[in-house]
Amino acid sequence: MGKQADIKTGIFGGSFDPVHLGHINLAQAALDTFSLNQVLFIPNHQSPHKSAGLASPSARLKMLELALSGKAHFKLDELEIRKPKVSYTIQTLEEIDKRSRNEEIYLILGIDAFEQIHTWKRAGDLMNYSNLIVGARPGFSWGTGVGLRESPPLHALGPMDLCEANRNWIRFENQNTGKTVVFFECPLQDISSSQIRENVRCGMSVKKMLPSEVEQYIIHERLYNIAPA
Repeated sequence: MGKQADIKTGIFGGSFDPVHLGHINLAQAALDTFSLNQVLFIPNHQSPHKSAGLASPSARLKMLELALSGKAHFKLDELEIRKPKVSYTIQTLEEIDKRSRNEEIYLILGIDAFEQIHTWKRAGDLMNYSNLIVGARPGFSWGTGVGLRESPPLHALGPMDLCEANRNWIRFENQNTGKTVVFFECPLQDISSSQIRENVRCGMSVKKMLPSEVEQYIIHERLYNIAPA
């Protein structure tokens, strides 16, 4: 049996345009539920699944710095955003693997992102480098797990054994790599960055959607076409 890793590191990627409380709460739930030592927030320069962001890379970095300030277990990683090109998760995981020292990696996703994973570049290679933690909204039905195992997203990750299923989570293990995919019930907030941007453009409130420091930064910098006061 291999030596147990000294550090359990969560990886949370995305555009974060802007970072919001849904992102923070999912990362915190994953940290607490799976006893992670840290979560790295990795903003991309350009997502392969989305059009170019509205806020500049520097503004998105600043918002993340504000949102993560004072949270000792959350760290900002500039691995992707400093590269002026499309970011692919598999390439990021490969780079993290090269630089890591006795770390076990856990890719953190919301259920909406996971349901598109079979469309990702080299999805079948993801579990060579990382476990997956998938936050599902309360009421998400995984049943016995049989249907979930045969779904396109999970099927794309390789042959899976169903290891555990209860009311709080369901866990699969990749037969080839031993890495796991765990779906757990997480109180995900119905917040999206696109809705926040639209609210700002329309002069509607974004309170309870953003860390207050991020909200004030958006107002001060007049991001997302905010109307003059």
